[in-house]
Amino acid sequence: MRISKRRGGIRSGYGDEILRYGSAAELRGRGELTVFGCRKILKYETDEIVLRVIDSRLSIRGVGLICTTYFAECIGISGRIDALEFSDEELGGDER
Repeated sequence: MRISKRRGGIRSGYGDEILRYGSAAELRGRGELTVFGCRKILKYETDEIVLRVIDSRLSIRGVGLICTTYFAECIGISGRIDALEFSDEELGGDER
C-alpha cells in the first residue's frame, strides 16, 4: 500500500471518511500490521506495543514486535502478532 503526505492528511488508499472519523488497522497475515491514525506510542516492548489512536488505545501483543515505520500518523509493525485490543478507557494526561 502506498502512503504519501498531502495537504490535510495522508493518502493511504482508504477513503478520507475512514480516517476523518477514526483509525484504521490493516493486518497482513500474522506478521505485518499497519495502523492509520496513530497519535502516539504509549508503550514499546518486544511483546507489547500500545498506541494512542484518535481517542482510544490499541494494544498489539505478540513476539518479536518491532516498529518498522512511523510517519504522518501511520505506523508499521512486524513480528508475530497474537492479539489486537482496542480500549475506550479514559486517557490520562501523559497519553493525550
